[in-house]
Amino acid sequence: MVKWPIIRRLTATFVLLLFVVLVNAEVTYNCTVKLIEAQNIAFDSERAIAQLERIISSFKDIEILEDQYLLTKNVHKLNETSFVIHRDILEYIQNLQELTLERPQLQQKIDIIKRKINNNFNLLVSDINSVQKNLNPQTDLENLNFSGNYSPNQSIKQTLLGENIQQLIQNMEVEEENLLKQHINQLHKSLQRIFVILWITIVVDLSLVVLLYYFFKNYISQLQETEITRKLRDSKTRERANLLDIAIDAISLQNICEEILYWNQGAENLYGWTSPEVVGKHISKVLDTKALAQQKQALGIVLEQGEWRGELTQVSKNGKEITVESSWTLVRDESGKPKSILTIDREITRKKELEAQLLRSQRLESIGTLAGGIAHDLNNILAPILMSVQLLQMRLNDEQNQQLLKTLEKNVQRGANLVKQVLWFARGMESKRTIVEVKQLISEIEQIVTETFPKSINCKTSIPERLGCVCGDMTQLHQVLVNLVLNARDAMSDGGNLNISATNITIDEHYAKMNIDAQVGHYVVVTVADTGIGIPSQIKERIFEPFFTTKNIGQGTGLGLSTALGIVKSHGGFVNVYSELGKGTQFQVYLPSCSQKEKITHVVEPEVFNGAGELILVVDDEAAIREATKSSLEIYNYQVMTASDGVEAVSVYAEYQQSISVVLLDMMMPIMDGSLTIRTLQKINSAVKIIGISGLLSNQNIAENAGVGVKAFLSKPCTAKELLQTINLVIAGDV
Repeated sequence: MVKWPIIRRLTATFVLLLFVVLVNAEVTYNCTVKLIEAQNIAFDSERAIAQLERIISSFKDIEILEDQYLLTKNVHKLNETSFVIHRDILEYIQNLQELTLERPQLQQKIDIIKRKINNNFNLLVSDINSVQKNLNPQTDLENLNFSGNYSPNQSIKQTLLGENIQQLIQNMEVEEENLLKQHINQLHKSLQRIFVILWITIVVDLSLVVLLYYFFKNYISQLQETEITRKLRDSKTRERANLLDIAIDAISLQNICEEILYWNQGAENLYGWTSPEVVGKHISKVLDTKALAQQKQALGIVLEQGEWRGELTQVSKNGKEITVESSWTLVRDESGKPKSILTIDREITRKKELEAQLLRSQRLESIGTLAGGIAHDLNNILAPILMSVQLLQMRLNDEQNQQLLKTLEKNVQRGANLVKQVLWFARGMESKRTIVEVKQLISEIEQIVTETFPKSINCKTSIPERLGCVCGDMTQLHQVLVNLVLNARDAMSDGGNLNISATNITIDEHYAKMNIDAQVGHYVVVTVADTGIGIPSQIKERIFEPFFTTKNIGQGTGLGLSTALGIVKSHGGFVNVYSELGKGTQFQVYLPSCSQKEKITHVVEPEVFNGAGELILVVDDEAAIREATKSSLEIYNYQVMTASDGVEAVSVYAEYQQSISVVLLDMMMPIMDGSLTIRTLQKINSAVKIIGISGLLSNQNIAENAGVGVKAFLSKPCTAKELLQTINLVIAGDV
């Protein structure tokens, strides 16, 4: 930008130059007018002198006339010539009067001369006429004196003009010559003055022109520098704009009225709006923000504090909801007034989702840890109950008590299986596969729905007589169907129909090619269909994602369907989903079928052998478990010693190590846990036989943590048969 002092100097110099030029023009004009006036006066003086000289010349003509008359004695010619001379003199006098109109004194003298000449000439003409009538033309000139108007000694010139007239004319001529000289001197002085003024004017004008040129040169130079600076600034601005376009973040500039001034490539990529579409528009017309109140609050903070940082929820051009981490900075002008707001937005939608998933994972991990602890305690509770039930079955032989004990044993085992399922989900423990009758499984689910679901939901089942069986974990498959019917219940908040059906199908190669999870073979298909609200197409592909849920906070974790799909796939099956908004949803669970005659692990149970009086050391921190285990083993001819923790177990074993055949050791105990106890016992006797028992850890974890001293492992709660079979195998050295 050109500095204002240069412009002010340039303007002042130009105004001064214009003033000097105007003054010079005025002075030159006045001098020229005076010069012309002096010149005109001088010319008038010259013409007046000329007229006077002509009058004097006429006087000479009178002398010539007189001489001619004396020679010719011609009175008539004298009369005519005198008249002509008189006329010329009057004309010259008239011209002299016109030239001296502005000189009153000279006019008076001319009037006197004119009057005297006219009078004298009239008298002369009168006498000449009178003589001409009475005298002979040849009469001597002296006879003219007859009238008595002339002296015989006077000539006609002297008689006509007289000395006073001639003197007066001569004086006038001298005065005019002096006046002419005076005017000429004044004219010379005026010319000299004008010449000096012109030189001064030229010098001043040249100086001002030079100064003006200097200022113009500086002005143009600074304009050029300013233009170069502007081009450099524009170049830098373009470079910065290009750099801003390279940036991944969405960068925009808006004025105080929230009108968009700049919109970079990152903003185009993030929001979907191009720069020509948004520049000049209000921000609210471009971004359909769901945090309008927060944005207004942010604007107020920026204007007050100069900056703001926070999170905003925005909606892009295609309607996608995104979360951005926004940074606002106030830009001020040279005077310090707010000019615009620079906004930098970075999308954190995926980051927020990952954070939510991380929190859910941490919550799930906490739940898993809590579930593990609860499962351990539950197993410790269920273990003595199960053993006690089996002891009572041996002592109570009546049918009614046996039926009650059988029901009690079945429910205890179901509870133990549920605990194992929790551990499987939380810790990934292995499950036991058996032949599962799908018909029985569906009947149990129907009973749950009938007893717990609202009466507005009508449940119907359709099961063929010869429905196939599947090889799997009963508890896990039970969980799959429970998750599906619970989702169906939530989809029918106003009631509806829930249909559970099953059928046998055979998948051929053609179908297997269309479904990557399917294989050629026989399947049992379980269908759970509802008449609920249906699943929108945009989220249908995400329903099996872990932690994805459309339910409100506290109503779902997003793990139900993902867990169900994981269980089905672990059984070699797959799931198909069909849904239509407003009409309902249908889940089809495909499970490979198997024959009931197929051999499953542990189908043929080994024979239960009685003991031969061997001494068993039972170590457990739960008194009920110790007593129930002791009672069961003693019934089958085993001797039992007990210890409540690892320290007591080491003390007892050190004293009776020669007699103790097997140590039945709980892996989770206070003071000294199972692993430390095992290592201590191995130091006492490297050949010690230990059976680990726990309601929490898997066989693999026990082997890794406890070492080679552990010969076998039992999960709590275990039956008396499982306990006796394992002890028999360890004593025999088969494991």
